[in-house]
Amino acid sequence: HKALASPVGYDTTSLVGVVGQPRRPDLLELNPHRSPPPGWREGISESRTVGRVCDGLSSIGASVETSGGGEERDSATKGDVIALHRGFSSYGLKKFRNAPMWEIPIGLRSEMPDIKLFCDPSHISGKRDLIQSIAQKAMDLGMDGLMIESHINPQVALSDAKQQLTPKDLISLISSLKIRDLTLDKAQTLDLRDLRIELDSLDERLVELLSGRMNIARAIGKYKKENGLTVLQLSRWKEIMSSRKVWSEEMGIEQDFLRLVLEQVHKESIRIQTEILNSGLGEGN
Repeated sequence: HKALASPVGYDTTSLVGVVGQPRRPDLLELNPHRSPPPGWREGISESRTVGRVCDGLSSIGASVETSGGGEERDSATKGDVIALHRGFSSYGLKKFRNAPMWEIPIGLRSEMPDIKLFCDPSHISGKRDLIQSIAQKAMDLGMDGLMIESHINPQVALSDAKQQLTPKDLISLISSLKIRDLTLDKAQTLDLRDLRIELDSLDERLVELLSGRMNIARAIGKYKKENGLTVLQLSRWKEIMSSRKVWSEEMGIEQDFLRLVLEQVHKESIRIQTEILNSGLGEGN
């Protein structure tokens, strides 16, 4: 705090050790994914130690609704409720501790433009060498602040040691961040107009192509129903992924991105075909 002259915050599930501190914390995060201790609301109000309460965006899931208890906490502290993007847990091998899934905080900002939105690069990355890139991405998306974990000696930290930064490294990271202007002047708006028109045209064509693909999926579903075939043909799915991987390399498209897109398209195709195969079942029986 002395080095950065910045606000001080606590991440806790209990007020024990927070109330009575010589320095009043500017921010207190009560983890919404854990059960709050009895009397936490009264303790906060009486101690007057809390300026803000962060509701974890990770507790919201894929929706953009405020997590449970948000309004109650805001009333208790008489401060702002700030959405905190901490990423989302996922299965399998992964680069990050929690997948960033930037579309969710972007969706929240779209639905609730007045709510402040912070990012926790430490929790998302899980390792200190990824924190800077996550922090910069959050700033580029116009988030209002960062929550970054720091420890005087990360090697002896009792939790999350791999994602802790020393105060010196924290200062270095903050100094390296580029805070870009989110507003556009008239000239910049005109410069982007033609490119955005071109994007709109491509999106329209993309929707038309997806619609055509789903029409073919319906035809395939009817054929499978008439011939007693199963919806999922695993060999065909493997063939799709193999050939599209080659296409992505040729076109310079990130393979993970294309895989996610194809998985969603395939999922919708299976839903349509399953609906056709099961149509009429139970009627007249």
